[in-house]
Amino acid sequence: MILLSLYGLIIVAAICLFFFFAKTSVKLTCFAIDFVAVFIYTIYLLHGPVSSKLSSGNMTYFWNVLFGLASIVVYSFLMLLLTIYLPKVSKIINFVIVYFGVGIGICLATDFITSLLSIFNSNIEPTYRLQFLNNDLANDVFYYILFFFVSIPVWKKRMDYLAGE
Repeated sequence: MILLSLYGLIIVAAICLFFFFAKTSVKLTCFAIDFVAVFIYTIYLLHGPVSSKLSSGNMTYFWNVLFGLASIVVYSFLMLLLTIYLPKVSKIINFVIVYFGVGIGICLATDFITSLLSIFNSNIEPTYRLQFLNNDLANDVFYYILFFFVSIPVWKKRMDYLAGE
Protein backbone atom coordinates (compact mmCIF):
# COMPACT_ATOMS: atom_id res chain seq x y z
CA MET A 1 0.00 0.00 0.00
CA ILE A 2 2.84 2.36 0.82
CA LEU A 3 4.56 1.63 -2.48
CA LEU A 4 1.33 2.24 -4.37
CA SER A 5 0.88 5.59 -2.60
CA LEU A 6 4.49 6.49 -3.33
CA TYR A 7 4.01 5.56 -6.98
CA GLY A 8 0.90 7.74 -7.19
CA LEU A 9 2.73 10.61 -5.51
CA ILE A 10 5.58 10.31 -8.02
CA ILE A 11 3.12 10.42 -10.93
CA VAL A 12 1.41 13.53 -9.52
CA ALA A 13 4.80 15.19 -8.94
CA ALA A 14 5.90 14.37 -12.51
CA ILE A 15 2.69 15.87 -13.94
CA CYS A 16 3.10 19.01 -11.78
CA LEU A 17 6.72 19.35 -12.92
CA PHE A 18 5.63 18.91 -16.53
CA PHE A 19 3.02 21.68 -16.14
CA PHE A 20 5.59 23.94 -14.47
CA PHE A 21 8.03 23.50 -17.36
CA ALA A 22 5.26 23.94 -19.91
CA LYS A 23 3.92 27.11 -18.29
CA THR A 24 7.38 28.62 -17.83
CA SER A 25 8.49 27.91 -21.38
CA VAL A 26 5.26 29.29 -22.86
CA LYS A 27 5.57 32.49 -20.80
CA LEU A 28 9.22 32.81 -21.79
CA THR A 29 8.43 32.45 -25.48
CA CYS A 30 5.51 34.88 -25.35
CA PHE A 31 7.18 37.65 -23.36
CA ALA A 32 10.90 37.26 -24.00
CA ILE A 33 11.50 35.38 -27.25
CA ASP A 34 13.84 38.12 -28.46
CA PHE A 35 16.00 37.89 -25.33
CA VAL A 36 16.24 34.12 -25.72
CA ALA A 37 17.16 34.54 -29.39
CA VAL A 38 19.85 37.12 -28.59
CA PHE A 39 21.29 34.80 -25.93
CA ILE A 40 21.33 31.75 -28.22
CA TYR A 41 22.69 33.61 -31.26
CA THR A 42 25.45 35.20 -29.21
CA ILE A 43 26.54 31.81 -27.95
CA TYR A 44 26.31 30.36 -31.45
CA LEU A 45 28.29 33.17 -33.07
CA LEU A 46 30.97 33.59 -30.39
CA HIS A 47 31.60 29.97 -29.40
CA GLY A 48 34.14 29.12 -32.11
CA PRO A 49 35.90 32.43 -32.75
CA VAL A 50 36.07 33.77 -29.18
CA SER A 51 35.14 31.35 -26.38
CA SER A 52 37.19 28.41 -27.61
CA LYS A 53 40.24 30.66 -28.03
CA LEU A 54 39.93 32.14 -24.53
CA SER A 55 39.85 28.80 -22.72
CA SER A 56 39.48 25.08 -23.17
CA GLY A 57 37.33 22.33 -21.73
CA ASN A 58 34.19 23.18 -19.82
CA MET A 59 35.39 26.74 -19.17
CA THR A 60 34.41 27.50 -22.77
CA TYR A 61 30.75 27.18 -21.78
CA PHE A 62 31.28 29.62 -18.92
CA TRP A 63 32.46 32.21 -21.43
CA ASN A 64 29.52 31.38 -23.70
CA VAL A 65 27.03 32.05 -20.90
CA LEU A 66 28.90 35.18 -19.81
CA PHE A 67 28.88 36.60 -23.35
CA GLY A 68 25.21 35.63 -23.75
CA LEU A 69 24.23 37.42 -20.53
CA ALA A 70 26.29 40.46 -21.49
CA SER A 71 24.56 40.60 -24.86
CA ILE A 72 21.16 40.44 -23.14
CA VAL A 73 22.14 43.38 -20.93
CA VAL A 74 23.25 45.41 -23.96
CA TYR A 75 20.13 44.42 -25.91
CA SER A 76 17.78 45.36 -23.06
CA PHE A 77 19.58 48.70 -22.68
CA LEU A 78 19.11 49.38 -26.39
CA MET A 79 15.43 48.40 -26.15
CA LEU A 80 14.97 50.82 -23.25
CA LEU A 81 16.67 53.60 -25.21
CA LEU A 82 14.44 52.86 -28.17
CA THR A 83 11.38 52.97 -25.93
CA ILE A 84 12.41 56.31 -24.43
CA TYR A 85 13.57 58.16 -27.55
CA LEU A 86 11.47 56.58 -30.30
CA PRO A 87 8.29 55.32 -28.61
CA LYS A 88 6.24 54.78 -31.79
CA VAL A 89 8.99 52.77 -33.46
CA SER A 90 9.46 50.84 -30.22
CA LYS A 91 5.76 49.97 -30.08
CA ILE A 92 5.81 48.60 -33.63
CA ILE A 93 9.02 46.61 -33.11
CA ASN A 94 7.80 45.21 -29.80
CA PHE A 95 4.46 44.21 -31.29
CA VAL A 96 6.20 42.29 -34.08
CA ILE A 97 8.44 40.58 -31.51
CA VAL A 98 5.46 39.70 -29.32
CA TYR A 99 3.48 38.46 -32.34
CA PHE A 100 6.21 35.97 -33.24
CA GLY A 101 6.65 35.03 -29.58
CA VAL A 102 2.95 34.38 -29.12
CA GLY A 103 2.90 32.33 -32.33
CA ILE A 104 5.67 30.14 -31.00
CA GLY A 105 4.12 30.09 -27.51
CA ILE A 106 0.70 28.94 -28.71
CA CYS A 107 2.25 26.19 -30.81
CA LEU A 108 4.42 25.16 -27.86
CA ALA A 109 1.45 25.10 -25.50
CA THR A 110 -0.59 23.07 -27.98
CA ASP A 111 2.28 20.61 -28.32
CA PHE A 112 2.61 20.26 -24.52
CA ILE A 113 -1.12 19.73 -24.05
CA THR A 114 -1.53 17.22 -26.89
CA SER A 115 1.59 15.33 -25.77
CA LEU A 116 0.20 15.02 -22.26
CA LEU A 117 -3.21 13.97 -23.55
CA SER A 118 -1.62 11.39 -25.86
CA ILE A 119 -0.08 9.70 -22.83
CA PHE A 120 -3.54 9.00 -21.43
CA ASN A 121 -5.40 8.48 -24.71
CA SER A 122 -3.74 6.67 -27.60
CA ASN A 123 -6.20 8.12 -30.14
CA ILE A 124 -4.76 11.62 -29.74
CA GLU A 125 -1.60 12.36 -31.68
CA PRO A 126 0.84 15.00 -30.37
CA THR A 127 0.79 18.02 -32.65
CA TYR A 128 1.73 21.66 -32.45
CA ARG A 129 -1.26 22.85 -34.51
CA LEU A 130 -4.84 21.77 -34.13
CA GLN A 131 -6.99 21.54 -37.24
CA PHE A 132 -9.95 23.82 -36.50
CA LEU A 133 -11.14 24.17 -40.10
CA ASN A 134 -11.22 21.75 -43.03
CA ASN A 135 -9.28 24.05 -45.34
CA ASP A 136 -5.55 24.35 -44.52
CA LEU A 137 -5.30 27.94 -45.74
CA ALA A 138 -8.35 28.98 -43.72
CA ASN A 139 -6.87 27.21 -40.69
CA ASP A 140 -3.60 29.14 -41.11
CA VAL A 141 -5.51 32.44 -41.39
CA PHE A 142 -7.47 31.49 -38.26
CA TYR A 143 -4.19 30.88 -36.40
CA TYR A 144 -2.70 34.20 -37.54
CA ILE A 145 -5.81 36.04 -36.36
CA LEU A 146 -5.64 34.13 -33.06
CA PHE A 147 -1.98 35.12 -32.70
CA PHE A 148 -2.93 38.76 -33.33
CA PHE A 149 -5.65 38.86 -30.68
CA VAL A 150 -3.57 37.04 -28.08
CA SER A 151 -0.60 39.33 -28.87
CA ILE A 152 -2.43 42.51 -27.88
CA PRO A 153 -2.57 41.93 -24.07
CA VAL A 154 0.92 40.41 -24.08
CA TRP A 155 2.22 43.45 -25.99
CA LYS A 156 0.53 45.85 -23.54
CA LYS A 157 2.09 44.00 -20.61
CA ARG A 158 5.53 44.12 -22.28
CA MET A 159 5.21 47.84 -23.03
CA ASP A 160 4.19 48.52 -19.41
CA TYR A 161 7.26 46.59 -18.28
CA LEU A 162 9.54 48.55 -20.63
CA ALA A 163 7.98 51.83 -19.48
CA GLY A 164 8.78 50.92 -15.88
CA GLU A 165 5.20 50.60 -14.68
